[in-house]
Amino acid sequence: MNIKRLIFKIALRYLPKNKFFDKILCFIQFTIIHKRFPTLRKLFNDMIHQIKTSDKIEDPLVVFTSDKEYCKIFLNYIVEKKYIVPNLVIANSFSEIENYKITSNCVIKPTHLTSKCIFKKNNEILNDDVKQKIHRWFSINLYYGHLERNYIYLRPKIIVEPIIFDNENLIDFKFFCYKGNPKIIMLVFDKFTNKSRAFYDENWNRIDVSFDKFETNNLLKKPKNFQEMLKLVSLISKYFEFVRVDLYTNGNEIFIGEITHAHEAGTEKFMPDGISLEKKISKILFS
Repeated sequence: MNIKRLIFKIALRYLPKNKFFDKILCFIQFTIIHKRFPTLRKLFNDMIHQIKTSDKIEDPLVVFTSDKEYCKIFLNYIVEKKYIVPNLVIANSFSEIENYKITSNCVIKPTHLTSKCIFKKNNEILNDDVKQKIHRWFSINLYYGHLERNYIYLRPKIIVEPIIFDNENLIDFKFFCYKGNPKIIMLVFDKFTNKSRAFYDENWNRIDVSFDKFETNNLLKKPKNFQEMLKLVSLISKYFEFVRVDLYTNGNEIFIGEITHAHEAGTEKFMPDGISLEKKISKILFS
């Protein structure tokens, strides 16, 4: 860890937790990671920084849909039920989940966190290691990672869902949308093992860009229900200025994964050419 990142970690730990100091720390973090100052221009990471450091991040609908359980309530009002992954269990405390009897293939996730899940097969038990992991989830507040205030007051819960298409290694279709228009699609392959990514535009043209070092040479044929995916994402994203909507498909059915309001908190760098590629993506996304 270099000295700049160490200073940021210390400041994150000891400075008061309020909007004023959050803005200062977000500014410092952005500058360290991207080696430039954040601006008010329509650049990918700058737009995320603007959301994080303004009242937009605390908009009631943004906060509501940051919770995986409540997000489904919102979705139930605007899309058909067939697109929404059903709930098997909602646990409001560890005691409600520690003795859960698994009667079908399922995935266990915290409603207040991201990128954390446990897959379980029918009749498997929750062993001590799994229980400890779930118990730790109840003590984590995502706000303290990158100062995303939409997470600060979320109540820790656990959600259990059926495994989508009974496949633990689905391709994520992550649609970046601006004012209701899905313009960029990021595909994520093998996210739990050997993660890689590919970018496409709304016409399924491959874009030669990636975040960090996860680019793949894999070419994926356009899903036959791609137009349906675009329409679904447009219905959801029109309620937000700049948002990411995640979908899963097997070519026939579609399920909604989640809604993300500040992708990776604006901390990911474009590779291999930094700001010039960020400008390229931004021109497509915000035009």
